[in-house]
Amino acid sequence: MTLEEQLINKTYYKVTYMNEQEEKHPIQVLGDAYLLEQRNELPDLSYIRYAQGEVYFQFKDFEAAIFKWENITNELQPWARKNMADAYLELGLVTDAEEMYLSIHTESPTLHAEVSLQLFSLYLEQGKIDKADKVIKEVVSLTPDYPNVTEIARRFYEEQEKVQDAVELAVNEAIRTESLKWSQFVNEYVQKGWTKTYKPEYFMEFIPAVHQVDQKCFEQIVASLWNSYKQEDLYLKWLKELNTVLSKLELQKNARISSLYKEAYIELIDGQFYIKEISSIIPDHLSNWQRVSVSTDQIFASSAILAWSEMFPASLDLGVVSDAEYNICHTSKLDNVLSHCHQLFESITKWAEDHELGVGHKMKWMVQQLMDCNVHHLMVAGPTGNGKSSFINSILGENILKPSTSSLIMFKDNEALNMTEITDSGSKRIADFSDFYQITASQLQTKVIDFHLPSDFLHKNGLALIDAPSFQGSTKSRNDFFDYLQLADGLVFVLNANVPFTDKECDILLQIQKFAPSLPIYFVLNKIDTIYSEHEANSVIEETESRLSEYFPSAKVFPYSSVYNSEEQSEQLSEFVKIDHNQDVLQQGRTEKLLYLIRQLITDLLEKRVKMETDIVKSISWNEDIAGRLNGALHQLRDLESEKMEHIQTEYQMMEEEIRNEVINTIPTILKGCTDFIKEDSDFRHIHNELNDEMNNRVQDYLHNDILPKYYGQLKKWIATSNSEFNQSKEYLDEMCESLNKLYGEERLKLEFDFRVIDDWSRDADRMTNAVRFEKINILSRNTPTQLLLKGAGKLFGGIPQNKSMLYNKYKSLVDNEDYYGVAVIIANKFMQQFDLFEKGLDRDISMFFHNPLSVLEQTIAETYEKIKRQNEILQNLRANPEKYKDPITLFEVRLRQNEWIKDVGKETQPVY
Repeated sequence: MTLEEQLINKTYYKVTYMNEQEEKHPIQVLGDAYLLEQRNELPDLSYIRYAQGEVYFQFKDFEAAIFKWENITNELQPWARKNMADAYLELGLVTDAEEMYLSIHTESPTLHAEVSLQLFSLYLEQGKIDKADKVIKEVVSLTPDYPNVTEIARRFYEEQEKVQDAVELAVNEAIRTESLKWSQFVNEYVQKGWTKTYKPEYFMEFIPAVHQVDQKCFEQIVASLWNSYKQEDLYLKWLKELNTVLSKLELQKNARISSLYKEAYIELIDGQFYIKEISSIIPDHLSNWQRVSVSTDQIFASSAILAWSEMFPASLDLGVVSDAEYNICHTSKLDNVLSHCHQLFESITKWAEDHELGVGHKMKWMVQQLMDCNVHHLMVAGPTGNGKSSFINSILGENILKPSTSSLIMFKDNEALNMTEITDSGSKRIADFSDFYQITASQLQTKVIDFHLPSDFLHKNGLALIDAPSFQGSTKSRNDFFDYLQLADGLVFVLNANVPFTDKECDILLQIQKFAPSLPIYFVLNKIDTIYSEHEANSVIEETESRLSEYFPSAKVFPYSSVYNSEEQSEQLSEFVKIDHNQDVLQQGRTEKLLYLIRQLITDLLEKRVKMETDIVKSISWNEDIAGRLNGALHQLRDLESEKMEHIQTEYQMMEEEIRNEVINTIPTILKGCTDFIKEDSDFRHIHNELNDEMNNRVQDYLHNDILPKYYGQLKKWIATSNSEFNQSKEYLDEMCESLNKLYGEERLKLEFDFRVIDDWSRDADRMTNAVRFEKINILSRNTPTQLLLKGAGKLFGGIPQNKSMLYNKYKSLVDNEDYYGVAVIIANKFMQQFDLFEKGLDRDISMFFHNPLSVLEQTIAETYEKIKRQNEILQNLRANPEKYKDPITLFEVRLRQNEWIKDVGKETQPVY
């Protein structure tokens, strides 16, 4: 046992003083030694006192121990102080213990570690986590190899959930100690998600260290870190850093890591990233993938390398490409390549739909048919007049087809009849044969019809029969035919026994052979029943086969009669067109066809991208033009509103002024005519009030019986004129609206005036002219000198008979000579008051009439400008970021080439460099 171990365990006294004296008590032994040492000339009692302190400590006499240790002056003093602190701690004097521990200064790593661990425990018990954290970090930094220090630190970090400290401790210790245990701790932390905030480069020294220690742990660490960075912003950085590190290591084949490489590669080229983002990652990624790949993954890795090298020459090391070529040539074929190609098609479709470059439903339908490997597709083709339709009808046992249709029809066996029309925009069920014949008769474009019906021939032979559009000689019809030829596993070409194998048919067949060289072709010589004799029929068959053999050496001809159909003929035909039902052969053929469709889809998407920009430019121009027209229409409508408002209000004001003037001019006459009310025998004491009442009554009668009917008539006339003005506005607007809707190509604008205004005016006219509530006014009681004098005289002298003649003449003179203009104006103003209020509301009413069209135009203009703004933003984005569309399509082409390489696994290849 070393001295430090003795001091740590407080057993210094045993080793130093108790040798061969174990039968004696330590106190006695040390007491004897103490007395003996005192006899020396220069006694050194520190060692004995230190040992005595240990004994007292063992027997829990902590105060005696402290007393002994206080007097240590030699090299054991730091340890004595540490022991004193331990004793204080045992006595519960925590503060004294802490102060004592902190006062110890030593160059001994062991003592420093022991003191630090004691302080750590003390702080932990007191709940002083920050101080405990500081102490443990210091001791780990200075003496990481001290027993249990790093383990204590690890447990502390985990218990306190100090994630970063735990991760960094484990990583550093794994690198420093090359310990499997610490690498496993790192893996545990990664799986808990504790490392997501770390940049990938943090682990790039750690990963090679694990690789050196244990391959299984290396696999686990790489997989855990890989999955932790997936779907995170640092994912690309992780791949780049990892591949840089792994390219320097001697890697072993590893299925799990290979699978991660495969998954990551598909993600990288699945249209989510720009080429510039991944171009620096892919080369090392592919190279490392090939090194770790196992079994079938090696085919994917090698094919990916060859495809990438073709698209981006010189980006990969020639040795890597050569290894990939070797693997492709010397590896067994991969199962279910068709399924992998279909995954590519689905990826492209999803990307296209996400970027408004939708894939036509017709192409989706074709791919769906290719994926159904339970049914073989037999296409029937031939020029018009060869009896193709009657041949198919005879096979199906139903008179379904009519000659010369422009449709492609796929007949499938099914328990119930069901017909569906397939277009690029979607699918639509065909209700009955009437609709079916109407659709197939259309020559505007090639229609696709999915036709399900009960059929013994199709069921028995596991076939779907495809009626190809008849050749009409046009380039488009032939191109359509060649596109649909991708559906066929075999082709029946119908010849006419009367004119077999014409030059036109030869031209068609050679084009088919050029387009689909591996497609089996079966020749049916239809209308054989029209040949007069069996000898002549055999001669026609032999001659036809002979001519066909010049171009198709293995061609056979099957004579057929659509008229005299029989069970025997049907069975012979089944045997003649019997397709190889080997699933591998079928899937290989379907794979080639699907790859062709994918390449066509990629080409279409590139064209759509160009067309998209062109369409946006045209749309912006068109919308700018329509916005100009709409603005013009809006200005014209506002001018029309102002014009109609001014005209209608002016007409009303003229009518109102005419009535007002008439009332003002007529009322004085009416009032003067009241002289006939004055009689010589009148009671002049009350005549003043009576005459005033009479005047008011006559005015009331005039207004009610003369003015109101006249005003009502003029109002009705004014309303009719206004209505005519409004109708003129409507006619003008209808023409404008029709012109704009023609530009839209639809009933986009619907501008309607609010003719309820006319109804409101009519009701107001009835209300205003129905009756006038006329409040009496003082016509003769206005306190003028004459009136006051006359009124007083009447009261004073009205009862005297001889004065009546005089008063009679005076009152007549007063009534006849009075100036009634002011009274007439007052009466006219009161009478016209409600009509004036009506006039004030005219501008509001006319505005309401024009409100809806103006509002619709303003809203449409705003929507148009908003659309122009959005389209300009889209256009700028397209032009500023052409890679947004170009790069994903290029990467889809890389995946397409990869699948083409996979399809050709096992074949000899030409170098791609």
